[in-house]
Amino acid sequence: MALSSLYYFAKYVMGFRDMELVPHWELCQFLEKNEGHDILILLPRGTFKSSVISVAYPLWRFAKNRDLRILLTSSELLNTKNFLGLIRTNIEKNRVFRSLFGDWVNKDGTWHSTALSLAGRGRFRAEDSITSSSVKISKVSQHYDLAIGDDIHNDKNITNKDMIDDVERYLEEMLPILDPVYKGSNKPGPRILVGTRWHFDDSYGRIIAEERMRKREHLAPAFRMLIRKAITKKGKVYFPARFS
Repeated sequence: MALSSLYYFAKYVMGFRDMELVPHWELCQFLEKNEGHDILILLPRGTFKSSVISVAYPLWRFAKNRDLRILLTSSELLNTKNFLGLIRTNIEKNRVFRSLFGDWVNKDGTWHSTALSLAGRGRFRAEDSITSSSVKISKVSQHYDLAIGDDIHNDKNITNKDMIDDVERYLEEMLPILDPVYKGSNKPGPRILVGTRWHFDDSYGRIIAEERMRKREHLAPAFRMLIRKAITKKGKVYFPARFS
C-alpha cells in the first residue's frame, strides 16, 4: 500500500497525520499521474505542500528506486537543508519507515546537512542520492534524474526584472543536468516546481502564460499544472480542516 499510494506513504509511514483527503489526495494523485513530466504546483501557504513534495515524495521515490539522484533546490539554501534534515531524521529514526524499508543510513558515504548518499544503491553514481541547493548555486557539472524546486521565488528575488530573469535562467540551466527518464530519449528528467505566487511576472507566471499560448496553438503542454486558490471557484475553502 505504501509503495502504491503517496498519500498513504506520507500520512501513515511518514506520520504526517494532519494531511486530509481534501486537499491532499488530489495533490498526491497529481504527482503520481504526472511522474516523468515537468510540473508546476501553486497552492496556498500553510497547506503542507512542502512536507508532501519536498520531504515525503523524494523518500517515496527512493523506496521504489534507490538509484535515483534528486536535486532539491529553493530560493535559499537554508530551506532545502531543512527539508533534507527532515528526510534524514525519518531515515534514521522513523520506526515505521525503517521496519518497512530497512536501514538506509550510509556509514561510509556522504551523510551531512546538504547531501545524503543512501546505503543499498545498486549502481555507482558520482552524485549523491539527494542534494540540497539553491538558485544561487550552480550545478553545471552534476547529473540528476529529478529536480524539485520548492519556493524558487521569495520576497527578495522578485523586486526587479533582472532578478526574475535570473531565476528563469536557472530553471533553463537545469535541463542539461537532468538525465533522460528513458534510454534513447532526448527529453530531460522532470522538474517539479512548487510554490506560491509573489509577482505577476515571476517564473510561475511566465510558465502559465506559455502554457496558455501552447493551448491556443494546440500544442502539447510543456508543464502539467495544479493551481489552487485558498477559496475555490465554488466558494469553498481549499483546506477546510485547517482553515475556515
